[in-house]
Amino acid sequence: MHARAAATATSARPRAPYENWRPPLLGVCLVVPVEGGGLLMAELHGALMLPVGPMTEEQTPEQAANVVLQGTAHGLPGLRCVVVDEAQMRRRKVTVCVLITDPLTRAEARHLTYRDPRAYLRIIPTEEAIAALPEQGRPRAELALQAPAVGPVARLVRGLPAVLRPRSAALLRRPPTALRGTVMTADMWANIARIAKWFKEENPGLDEMHFQSLLVHKLTEEVGEVAEALIGVTAFNPRKGKTHTIDDVKKELCDVIATAAVNLWAIDANAADTYTSHLQRIAERADGRIAQPS
Repeated sequence: MHARAAATATSARPRAPYENWRPPLLGVCLVVPVEGGGLLMAELHGALMLPVGPMTEEQTPEQAANVVLQGTAHGLPGLRCVVVDEAQMRRRKVTVCVLITDPLTRAEARHLTYRDPRAYLRIIPTEEAIAALPEQGRPRAELALQAPAVGPVARLVRGLPAVLRPRSAALLRRPPTALRGTVMTADMWANIARIAKWFKEENPGLDEMHFQSLLVHKLTEEVGEVAEALIGVTAFNPRKGKTHTIDDVKKELCDVIATAAVNLWAIDANAADTYTSHLQRIAERADGRIAQPS
């Protein structure tokens, strides 16, 4: 009798079809075009797949992607989020951010290493690569490859096109929690690399030490121009009066930030990671989570 009552109580209890009592799973999937009409694929146990990996709440999709594929001095070029693929499981939600890179040369692609040592990377003709993917995985690659022409971020639900929700779009571009609005993106670091290479190409006769020394002097010069602009805003010099605006100060501060980043890039092959992790420590100190030095 007691068993029958318990069974009745259990059957009467309303149960939702989906209960998100487990933490959501976040991941990244990479679409890496290779010059000559190829895609970089991972082969594991004879099966071809797009390179994939996990993403933590503290990571941006770009940071997670640069863990999945390593081997470039300054991160994967032109890395950007173009698709959000969502699946509601019975106990949790799974969200995968699909990123695409600028086309790599075959030499660049061969220098990359995959996070999973059991798999190895292969360059496969694009049509053949997409055809080898599971049916639900093909739209990821197809939409990502259309992104340069289509533009906005796309959304998939269980592999089918859907309307992009604001929360999903925000997930693509969110910086780590302690660094909201402060992280330099992969595109920014690509520009820093271009500026540093420009300085190097215009000064071919300098050895490495002399080049880095002059970069530091260049940084000092930019800091001086910030001070000059600020004096011009306040008309502190009675002979010159007001010579600058606050916009001039902003521009000079941007020059300082860019020049400091070029300095870091010139001496550190992992400048982006170094900057992000150091800024994280500063942010945590500001939040009071790190004890102040005595």
